[in-house]
Amino acid sequence: DDDFAWWVRERYVALAEHLGSRELVATLLGVLESGLREAEAQTTDDRRREVSKRRLEQPLATLARITDWDPRKDDAGKERDPAAVAKEVLTECAVK
Repeated sequence: DDDFAWWVRERYVALAEHLGSRELVATLLGVLESGLREAEAQTTDDRRREVSKRRLEQPLATLARITDWDPRKDDAGKERDPAAVAKEVLTECAVK
């Protein structure tokens, strides 16, 4: 997804939350991978958190809606770090 302008990717993912199906899961995983790469390339914690929020929250919400699996909150209902959740989702969804 790095080939698309950020605004195209952002709107595609937002639209997928409402109209997407399970066929988009692989594409959304690619969006998460790209977002994680961008976040991890940041040199400060504040910037890393900002990029994680911007690049990971919408794809995670879309995946939760499409798959009915929502790991964004812990057992106590507290919001988890988007980067940690994205890594967990990518690990869980890896082809074995």
